[in-house]
Formats: sequence, structure tokens, C-alpha cells
Amino acid sequence: MGLSASQARLLSITQRLSDNELHSEILANSKMRLADESIEAKNKYIDALDSTKLQYVGFDGYGNADNVDLTFNSLMLYSEIKNQNILRNSNNQVLISETDLYNYENSDDMYEFVCKSCGLNYSSYASQLAAYSTYLADMENYAIQYGDYYEQYVQYMADYEEYLNTPNVYDAFFSVVKDEHGNNISCYHWAYDTNSATCYKHVLMYLLYPLPVTGTCTTEPLTTSIGVNVAPTLGDWNSSALHGDFANANENKLLPVYQAMLDENRYKCDGDDSNAFASTGVSANYNILEAAISSGNTPTAAEILLSDYVYTAPDASHPYGSTTGELKSLRQKAIDMLLLIKDFENNGTSSVYGVTDAQFHNLLYNFTDGDMKKLDWDRTPPTPPTPPTPVDPPLMDFEDKPLVQWYINLWHAIDGQDDPSELRALYNEDGSFKSYTTENKFKQTKYDSSGNVLNPAYEVIPDELKNDANWLQKALANGIISINQITTDSNANKLVWSGIEYTSTTSFNEVADDKKVAKAEAEYQTEMKRIEMEDNKLDMKMKKLDTEHSALKTEYESISQLIGKNIERSYNTFNA
Repeated sequence: MGLSASQARLLSITQRLSDNELHSEILANSKMRLADESIEAKNKYIDALDSTKLQYVGFDGYGNADNVDLTFNSLMLYSEIKNQNILRNSNNQVLISETDLYNYENSDDMYEFVCKSCGLNYSSYASQLAAYSTYLADMENYAIQYGDYYEQYVQYMADYEEYLNTPNVYDAFFSVVKDEHGNNISCYHWAYDTNSATCYKHVLMYLLYPLPVTGTCTTEPLTTSIGVNVAPTLGDWNSSALHGDFANANENKLLPVYQAMLDENRYKCDGDDSNAFASTGVSANYNILEAAISSGNTPTAAEILLSDYVYTAPDASHPYGSTTGELKSLRQKAIDMLLLIKDFENNGTSSVYGVTDAQFHNLLYNFTDGDMKKLDWDRTPPTPPTPPTPVDPPLMDFEDKPLVQWYINLWHAIDGQDDPSELRALYNEDGSFKSYTTENKFKQTKYDSSGNVLNPAYEVIPDELKNDANWLQKALANGIISINQITTDSNANKLVWSGIEYTSTTSFNEVADDKKVAKAEAEYQTEMKRIEMEDNKLDMKMKKLDTEHSALKTEYESISQLIGKNIERSYNTFNA
């Protein structure tokens, strides 16, 4: 039994020794891990010692350097003695705050945005702008009216020039039909003085056809306004008092009259039918067609032929027909009268048109002494429109030039206009300084039907990034964000937004990040203390395991010796 118990105890000690050695190995590995952590903490701390940060180099009100960490807020914050910079994203949009966005969206123009941003009064300018806008609209309307007036004036002068250059048909005709004493000769004498219908017809033919120089007459059909063909016959010519030697002698004098009658666009009736009806006592400038239509009657065929105006047939809009306002040509009026005369000559008192022999005198007189005469120029030139009373454009008036210029520049960036307007000085009459001003500009931002901005030139920066120097430094380093600075283009003499490299300008400094170093040092000290405490605990456990291991080893050797003696004693007993 003793041997068995010793062997069991020996096995137990062996197991505990194995466990002891395993724990010792685990503790040794833990100490090695702590050593690695110690090295990692040291490296992290060393890296922190090399960390830097970007600072914006500004100045206080006394001109002293005032360096602050480079953030959106520090960069965009106004200062009188400070370069103006903006941040742009990869889409070339300027980053702005909610305040700038509000002021921009609630402003119609640059000046209103500046007033909202700088706390200035905009209402006075707005009322002046409304008056000026009304003036501009009136000027546009005036320009249209003046254009119409100019066209009318050009036409008036063209008509007057044509009037000056138009031969007097009356003079040319009467140089043939009157003698040197002014007495009527040939057919005109018989037509005008003795009321001969045949001679009326001959007078009109002188106007419509060239005189034949031989016994043969070439005629042409003439279509009247009511569709009846009228043409003189050779017999008409043979019965003419101007036929023969007298006609041949005067042919060259009548030719200009004939040529003038062919020019239907230039030679028109005078528009006055009163002389044709002198016996009725009508007033001057009488229009026989208008008189009939205004009385609710459709003009008769005779009235249509007698009138100086072209007539259109009745329709749904004009149940009595209408005058077109177009004057007949002298040629057409002569044709219409010839038709009337031939009807009377052929039918006498049964005339289709009802024109009596007594009316022919007035009819011929109205035509020759009225329509054929070159009337005096009695037209008045068109009156030019009156221009609106000038209104001066509203004046933007500033005193704080740097502050106002700052927000003028910013507005151009937000609105996508790259050329800011530079303030200029205004002076009083005595030469003393008055204020600063510039030209106002209106938005070019476009909106869709729902009021959403199309292709905005700006982006609102989130609140959590406004003061985040680490984000901005990383964004700049990785090209996500770029910096633009307002500069003066000396060649164009204007302000422009120019891209700059933040690493190569005196506006920004890269300095040691003391906060990061202090934080890293604190973290390092804390970490080393933790590692040291953990290491001490492991040392204590290692010592305890060593003590236990020594005790177990001693016990193991003692039991091993005891078992050996027991085995030897038993062996000797059995051998005996």
C-alpha cells in the first residue's frame, strides 16, 4: 500500500510540475507581449514628436502676428489686415457657411448681399433701384417707339424725294391740249367746252395709248375693275381731232404722258371725288365709296368706277364691302371712266351705269384738273416720341472699404463670377473724399421650376468641419480641398480669385503640433505605467511559480528516493 500511495503522489506532483511549467511559459510570453507593447508605445510617442500642424498667419489690430490653427472658420474670418482666402472642393465650388448661404439666397443682387453681411441699410437703394428699373423699361419702350418713328420718317423723306422727282403729268398733257394763250384745242376743247361724249373718249385714249403715226392702229385690251374689256378701235382714232398731221406733230409731247400713265405704282389719284359731283354740293375730300358704305349701302357699279379708291366685294366681315385704302392709279381711273363714257355713248339715256351727259364735264374736270395735277406737298413729318425723364442709377455708398470689398469678393465666388468689382473712391465737388462705390451686379445663378439651384457654384460646409484643423490639413494634403486667394491682376488691372499652393505661401506655417505631442506623451506615460504594473504582476506570479516549482521538485525527488528504497527493500526480501 505504501508503494502505491507514493507512486500516486509522484504522479500528482509530476502533473503539477507540468502545469507549473506551462504557466511559467504563458507568463514568459505575456512579458514578451508587454515588451512589444512598450516598444510600440515608444514608437508612437516618437512619431508624435515629429507631428506638425498648419497655422494661418494673421495679424491683430495692432499689426502683431497672430497665428491660429488653419480651419475653415479661421480662414474665412474677416480681418482688416489679412489676405482673403476661400476654400474650393474638387468640383470647384466655394465652401460657405449657413449664414453666407442665407444672405445670398435672400438677396437679389450683390449690394443687398453686402448690406446683409455688413449690417448696412438696403431699403434706400432698393427704392432708387425700382425707379431706375422703371426708367430703363420706359427707355426700352422709347427705343421701340423711336424706331417706328425713324422708319416713318425715312418713308416720309423717301415719299418727299419721290414727290420732288415726279414729273407733272397735268403740265405735260396740257402743253398739247392748250395753245399758247391757254385756250382748249382739239378734242379737249370739244370735251371740256362743248360736252361731247365722243371727245371725252378721245381724250382718255390719248392718255392710254401712243398715237399711231400711220394709218394702222395697234390696240390693247384694258381690263377694268369690274371685268369689262375696253379698247379703242381704229375708227375711234380716225375720228379724233388729233389724228393726222396735228397728231404726228404732237406725238413727242404726248409720249411722256403715256409713259407716266404706265407707271401705276407712282401716279395715283388724289383721293378726292368731290369735283366729280360738284352739283351735289359735297365737301372736299369726298369719298363716294365710304359715303355709300357708311350709309349701309353696297356701292353701285357706277360709284365703284367713279371712285378714286379700290373697292373689295362684300363678305361676312364687311356686308357692304369696303375700301382698301389703296388709291387707283391714273391709268386705272382713265380705264374706268372710258368704260362709263362708252356705255353712255352706246346706250344713251339707257346707260347701264346711269351717268348722264351733264356729269361728264365734272367727271373729266375732276380727273384732269384734280387727279392729274401734281398736288402741293402738304404732308407733315412724323412727330418723334418724347423720351422719358432721365433717372440716375442708384449709387452704392460705402465707408468701410476693406469690409465691403471682402464681401463683394465673396459674393462673386458664391455667384460663380470670377472677376470681382473693385471699390473706387468718390469725391465731393471741392475735391474732398466722399465715399467708396462700385457697379452693382445681379445674380447669374439659375433655378429650376421647383426653385432648386442649377449647378450651384457653392457648397455649405458641415458644422462639425468648420473648426476641424485635422480634416482641413488632410483634405489639403490629399487634394480634396484647394485654396483660392484674392489677388490683383496687374495686366488687366482687376481683382481675380487665383489658386495658391498652401505649402509655398507666407500666409500659412507648418509648426510642431504641441497638443499632439503633449497628448502622445501623456498616453505614453499612461501606457508605460500600465505595462510596468502588468510586468510587476507577472514577476510576482513568476516568483510564486518558481517557489512552488522548487518545492514540488524537492518533494518529487524525496518521493522518488523513497520509492527506490522500497523497491530495493522488496527486492532484497524476495531474494532472501
